[in-house]
Amino acid sequence: MEFLSQHIIKNIDDGLWKLVRLSRNGHPLSRLFFTDDVLLFAKETKSQALNIDSMLKQFAKYFGLKVNATNPRFSSTRRGKISSIVASTGISRTHSIEKYLGFPMLYDRLQRRDFSFVEEKISKSLASWQHKLLNKAGRMTLVKSVLNSIPNYYMQLVACGALSTPPLLERSGLKNKNIGRNLHLYPVTMASGYFPIAPELWPEEHKKSYEGGIMTAMSTVATDFNKSGYGAVIQTPSSHPGLFSILMPWNSGTDIKDRMHKFSRTAHVFALARDQASGTVVDSPNRISYQMKDVDKDNLSKGIEKVLRTMAAAGAEENGTHNNKGRSLKVKEVSYHEFEKFVNEESSMSFTDLSTPVCSAHQMGSCRMGNNPKESVVNQMGETWEVKGLYLADSSVFPTALGVNPMVTIQAIAYCTTQHVLEVLKRKR
Repeated sequence: MEFLSQHIIKNIDDGLWKLVRLSRNGHPLSRLFFTDDVLLFAKETKSQALNIDSMLKQFAKYFGLKVNATNPRFSSTRRGKISSIVASTGISRTHSIEKYLGFPMLYDRLQRRDFSFVEEKISKSLASWQHKLLNKAGRMTLVKSVLNSIPNYYMQLVACGALSTPPLLERSGLKNKNIGRNLHLYPVTMASGYFPIAPELWPEEHKKSYEGGIMTAMSTVATDFNKSGYGAVIQTPSSHPGLFSILMPWNSGTDIKDRMHKFSRTAHVFALARDQASGTVVDSPNRISYQMKDVDKDNLSKGIEKVLRTMAAAGAEENGTHNNKGRSLKVKEVSYHEFEKFVNEESSMSFTDLSTPVCSAHQMGSCRMGNNPKESVVNQMGETWEVKGLYLADSSVFPTALGVNPMVTIQAIAYCTTQHVLEVLKRKR
């Protein structure tokens, strides 16, 4: 399969393979490799079909194999050109991509016939029972048992993330008004401090700021977890040079060159707000509506103030934020009052006029969990209110923003949801 994959990549690089998108804003696809099946995606043209046919024959020849003439099949969402494609390659056509591991692989709008296999399975199970030997109550119990157990076998787990799960549910026909709402973004803004070569300030002289752990320290000095439960946490990420360069303000070529020259000894610290504001995913993961509340802006301001003071206390020679004015301060060359003025001005900057980059650390809550369908998308077990057997197991089910990095919580929710699914399947055996 690796050989086939590399051959496809070369075709793409050479412009011979035209990629396709399964949705308007979807990622371009060329192939999907399964355990014993391969799905190839290309534009619906005769030249592309011949290219695929030729590539499969080369693959077979290289490994001393022979392509089974009845196995490869073309499937198309359009009806016009497929006849000429079939005629030119000799590969037959199919109206369905069949099933994988017992599940239908659908590429078009769902229709009633797509679920006919469930009806057939139910009918076969009912027919196998000696219903003539059962009284009316027994027959009713039999029917309910079969109807409840078989459809639940085809349970689906969705985990596309808080930005992609809502569009998937809506395209699949779900109508719950809460889908896409309650989106939390964890707004983040950053400051930096340059530390010169000095053993007392930077003990490991060879160490670079972008090396080591991804996230090594966190402080709750700017939070109010004991009262409101909200605030800003301060964290120290390992920033990539590319990410650092696009967040840095542009003053001049000389200035950005100087900043990048100091990058390996520049510490990056950000303030992350547990946002009370919430937004909406609109139609696709690329379209969202979100506006911070004043309380979230205040929390970010308090966080940046603490970051700048922490940098100075740690011995940073030069402090700065990512505001587009590009201001920085050589801490050890200014007076106390000049430092206080700088901190107050930088921590009071606007977060809504595009003068300061505000990033999203984590996305969550767009299909939140709850105890009724009027206020939520899924129940406490992660099952959607509208479709029985459809479960969500990602950050989209969070009822609120967490206030901490969500990785472990996402893993815990996924684990608990799958354990519940297993229990349901055991009871339906």
